[in-house]
Amino acid sequence: GEIIAMANYPDFNPNNFTEHKQENFRNAIIFNQYEPGSVFKIFTIASLLDKGYISENDYWVCDGLFEKNGHKIKCTGVHGLINIAGIMKYSCNDATLQASDRISAKEFYTYLKKFDFQEPTGINLPGEQIGILRDLKNWSSRSKMAISIGQEISVNALQVAKSATTFINDGIMLEPILVKNIKDKKGKIIQEFNRKEIRRVINSGVSKIIIDSMIESTYEGGSVRRLKIEGIEFAAKSGTAQVFDQKLNKYSDNIVTSSLLVIFPANNPRYIIYTIYHNPKGKVKWGGIICSYLLNDFISNIIGYMDFDLTEKIKIEEKKINSK
Repeated sequence: GEIIAMANYPDFNPNNFTEHKQENFRNAIIFNQYEPGSVFKIFTIASLLDKGYISENDYWVCDGLFEKNGHKIKCTGVHGLINIAGIMKYSCNDATLQASDRISAKEFYTYLKKFDFQEPTGINLPGEQIGILRDLKNWSSRSKMAISIGQEISVNALQVAKSATTFINDGIMLEPILVKNIKDKKGKIIQEFNRKEIRRVINSGVSKIIIDSMIESTYEGGSVRRLKIEGIEFAAKSGTAQVFDQKLNKYSDNIVTSSLLVIFPANNPRYIIYTIYHNPKGKVKWGGIICSYLLNDFISNIIGYMDFDLTEKIKIEEKKINSK
């Protein structure tokens, strides 16, 4: 649950703060609210697995379009016969929506609340916006479908990272820790902030299925295949979400939020990196591409400072966990 690094851009020079835009003073990681897009599929699939509505042995046929209740949602391609690993590898909307058809709106909403969406992260920083998850009574006939693939819900970046701690702790979500300890002048620790388990969100074993399926996206043909660091295996899920244009009252054809959630090392999950580009300007805007190039550079430069090949397993202790 420890926050090792947190960075925003554009930034500002506090010595000459009058020369910078005021919005650059905000901590975008907890302030910006946005639709997460396909990254959200990991939470949808985890809910379905936990409820027993799908399994690793299930397959769906993707023909490039999902239709229900008069609504049509396009897929990222025509993927044919596809399972959970294929959903993650190709970010398949069609198969995700066919799978989510097996859970009721009420059950799905309950899982979203268990994952703490539309809840403060617990981080001791000012200016956090908690996002939007509408009450179930306000859902339309399209809402469950849209939310399943990361639309009609808004989050902040730290919420997603916090919720993803569930997958590296065998189903238990952790509260983010900003300060590890406080020392006096002599270096003696006078206060320590330890790992804080919030609740068990999904049953033991479900997380491994999610991690294993996310690894597929980094293999040849996967949406995150460009993320490559020798000696490290990654589990990843990308997202490229269209942004709703309030002036046009529809999703923009040009503005997107591109993101990538990475968990590693995949054989012993220990670290989470979540990267977001708001309205990238280049010709290529896919989160799996632009975020991978950024992380290849970033991770390569910190390998010498951190041990990414730890074999020690973290002991998970379920004691007095709030199970609301």
